Amino acid sequence: MVNLAEEILRNADTRPEHIAMWSGGNSLSYRELREEVFRTRAVLTGLGAGEGSVLGFGMRDTRQVTIAMLAAWHMGATCNLLDFRLKDEDLQAAVKMFKHTLIVTDRPANLPDGIGMIAQDWTARLAASAPTPAPAANPRAPAMAAVTSGTTGTPAGFETTHEALFARSNSWEGSRISEAYEHYLCMSPIAFGATFGWITNVLRAGGTITCFPPVARPSDVFDVVARQGITGTMMVPTVLRDLIAHARQTGRRLRNERGPIWLVTTGAAITEQELRDVHDLLSPRIIQIYAASPVGPICTMFTEEMDERMKTVGTPARGVIVEIVDENGRAQPQGTIGRIRVLTPGRATNMRGRDGNSGGDHFDGDWYYPGDLGVFDGSGYLTLAGRATEVIIRGGVNVYPQEIEATVLTFAGVREAAAVGFPDKRAGEEIAVFAVTEDGITAESLLAQCRTAFPADKRPSRAVIVSSMPLNANGKIVRGRLRRQLMEARADAK
Repeated sequence: MVNLAEEILRNADTRPEHIAMWSGGNSLSYRELREEVFRTRAVLTGLGAGEGSVLGFGMRDTRQVTIAMLAAWHMGATCNLLDFRLKDEDLQAAVKMFKHTLIVTDRPANLPDGIGMIAQDWTARLAASAPTPAPAANPRAPAMAAVTSGTTGTPAGFETTHEALFARSNSWEGSRISEAYEHYLCMSPIAFGATFGWITNVLRAGGTITCFPPVARPSDVFDVVARQGITGTMMVPTVLRDLIAHARQTGRRLRNERGPIWLVTTGAAITEQELRDVHDLLSPRIIQIYAASPVGPICTMFTEEMDERMKTVGTPARGVIVEIVDENGRAQPQGTIGRIRVLTPGRATNMRGRDGNSGGDHFDGDWYYPGDLGVFDGSGYLTLAGRATEVIIRGGVNVYPQEIEATVLTFAGVREAAAVGFPDKRAGEEIAVFAVTEDGITAESLLAQCRTAFPADKRPSRAVIVSSMPLNANGKIVRGRLRRQLMEARADAK
């Protein structure tokens, strides 16, 4: 089996002076990247790490973390990328799960003796060390260890092999998006699965990565795309919305000297109107990705497919099998909503803290269940119908939040919508819709539109106007918070 770091560092032989990374105005060629990986590997060895060690990196500096990750892979260790914003209890839970040899963080953390180090000390050790060339280890240990965010159920740990990461990278239709790999703008923390995946793909392809602050102003994003000759970037919907607003005000587009860049959307559902806005106001070259951390890409959709199928998430990625099944694992006919399951050589292994009864994503044999519901159309395009745990059962009828939301989003003045269920003695559950709206839209006027838009068994009985939706780091709406908000308001009213 080939070591993934070894393959990436081969670029130091074939294109040594080509820029691998830009960060803070400083460049790093592939030759220099290899030197820094050897330097970092020497430091890790001096700290007692080796083949099979689990090494955690939770720093803000994407370039520094990328080098550390490659060094861990090169020596045959397992890398655990940690969000730099994690609290001590989250870090402690990760240590309990994976038994780290070392964790490097930006700030001091309350960790077991001997395994914690702050980034300042880490940087000092690197400065005092020399790059020591060494052969790449045979990757017997997993390449990655990770913990899910918990938005799909109780947080779970899993491991991913070098072989599985190769399979995920190969699932992309590389010939169609090779230009996106030439110069990639990284705006999200590398601890996010999608960000890590794109960084790996770009470095495998010998491209360039420009690291950019995740909280940059929209105008700065447009500036760096034009100035640096960016060819591709990936953004979650929350960032896209800010860029759309800026583009609408200024008329600017995400383009370099050659034309529009590739824009990848992932992390959370994007509405049909938002997708049209991305196409019309930011760039017509779009890749929409439906993915999950334990398996990587599940479905993809490219610009030319979107006119007729903007409500879908595309077709299965290359080498990935997607099925719709019932609760007993029986395949469902086309047009029937059911549980999504995925079979892919990019699957993670050793998932822990999760099973099929936990209400979240899980493995059952070789199949991965992301916890989502979906339906295939006659052309093999998948439409998501919500989370299996979020189906609203009203009077014995299954109501899928996304079908409610899709209709409410067509109402004039509604910018965002989320539907949740809440207990009701007569119907079992009732439907509430939360909405972010323009001025002048009231809960009463929203319910009035619902009365004409929905049949009685799917009609929301409550409407709540909010200034913003509660979102997780990936831009996904946290429906549990909305449900709690509603229940607390009902309790206060009694």
